[in-house]
Amino acid sequence: MAQRKEIGTVVATPDGPSITRFQFVLDDGTREDTNQNARWGQFVCTQTIEGLAIGVIDDIRASNEYFENAQTVKEYSKQGVPLQNIFPSKNWEMTLGEVKVLCVHYPGEDGKPVFDRCAFPPSPGEKVFMLDQDLLAPFLGLDLATGVLLGSIRNQDVPAQLNLGRLLQKHLAVLAISGAGKSYFVTVLVEELLRRDPLGGRPAVVIFDVHGEYVGLANQSPPENQGYAENVQVIDGSFVQIATPSLSPPAFAVYQPNFSPPQVRELGKVLAAVRARKQGEPFNLADVIAEIEMSDSMNPKTAGALAGWLEDLDRTRLFGAVENPNLGNVVVPGKAVVFDLSRVLGLREKQMIVNYVANRLFSMRRSGDVPPFLLVVEEAHQFAPDASKSAAISKGTLETYAREGRKFFANLCLITQRPVKLSTTVLSQCNTHVIFRVTNPYDLDHIKASSEAITSDTLKVISTMPVGECIVVGGATNYPLFVKVRRRYTVDPIVGQTLEGACGEWERRHPPVTGDDGTSS
Repeated sequence: MAQRKEIGTVVATPDGPSITRFQFVLDDGTREDTNQNARWGQFVCTQTIEGLAIGVIDDIRASNEYFENAQTVKEYSKQGVPLQNIFPSKNWEMTLGEVKVLCVHYPGEDGKPVFDRCAFPPSPGEKVFMLDQDLLAPFLGLDLATGVLLGSIRNQDVPAQLNLGRLLQKHLAVLAISGAGKSYFVTVLVEELLRRDPLGGRPAVVIFDVHGEYVGLANQSPPENQGYAENVQVIDGSFVQIATPSLSPPAFAVYQPNFSPPQVRELGKVLAAVRARKQGEPFNLADVIAEIEMSDSMNPKTAGALAGWLEDLDRTRLFGAVENPNLGNVVVPGKAVVFDLSRVLGLREKQMIVNYVANRLFSMRRSGDVPPFLLVVEEAHQFAPDASKSAAISKGTLETYAREGRKFFANLCLITQRPVKLSTTVLSQCNTHVIFRVTNPYDLDHIKASSEAITSDTLKVISTMPVGECIVVGGATNYPLFVKVRRRYTVDPIVGQTLEGACGEWERRHPPVTGDDGTSS
């Protein structure tokens, strides 16, 4: 085990040291050398009679007794001579770190490290050390052997490598304002899943891509994408077909909330008649509507309304005789399928696609027809909003994933820039939150309410985090981690393009046409 780096000494204060907090004065070398990394958010340790107390630095402040009295400083300043030229004030300058105690560590009977509640404070005069990697990894619950490498832990010499099961099995939520790095992070996560060793476990990945941000993963042109692109399939949402024969009357009612209970009952009879007529052959909505129009037993008013609602569904062009794509063929371990919804204009149509695909996959996963998978939903507040069922066709299915998916290894990753608009049921069931910069006070309050690990001090940090940095809280790690996301391995020329670059590219592709009079148009 490497020797721990000493950074300071525990001091006595009116409030401590206690079992929950202590202060320490930084060594002169540590205070003057920024490379020593005695900074906010760093994990440190000190000895107690129980074992090694482990804590996190949650405040650092400077102190100097010569400058404590404001009136004295003001009077000396009037004389035009700096106070430090009269008194040896520099010798009294010090930096104090305040530590929140998290636990106490001692070896267990089986030789494995034990992390327990601290019951006795450290003594003043004890040395404070940086927590070394050998102890930091088990303390945080990292998986440095086979974990998912997301980046590096801020101010710690250890990678942010998290256990796959702890990160995904109880669902994941990625929250941030626009442009803070949500999609970039998810791309890094997908890269990690695609490059995993089969013996280490490789879930399939299904992505609902609202803005076409993941389509570039399938681009084989950049050399960096070799080894990834062949494992990514992009499906244009415009060509997705819902298999009409696979839908029950209640399923139709999900897509058409205007159905009344009597209409749903009559639809059941109509579907039975169509199936009997087709004798196992596929059929579409036009066949169902034709059956309604031929019916002599149905009330004409009910028949007219039912046919009208089905025609409304048929106009979406999402309902066909067979399913497209065949979901059983595209969900493969170690591969990703991207449903590109960027060309689907209507939110209702997008919700219908998400609902059908997600519902079918969940059913197939329960019966063992597809492998364990991760379902990634961009702009999740559009598909599971905190609203009535009529405004969210896909909400019920995503809530089912949130409640029951972990039992069947149907894992959910929700991405949103408006947590306050996301279903509380769904968000509260996401055991791990990856939070980038969030500034909206309503969203911050919603995040705090949905995660016990988020404190008021942490919220202040969340609102000021730079692009590319996030906090990971919840089941994936034993304590909240501030992570700097690693650079992605793949390249997408479109993602990250500047406004200037986009404007220049447009003008290169569309040069002005010069008229006979010399003017351009």
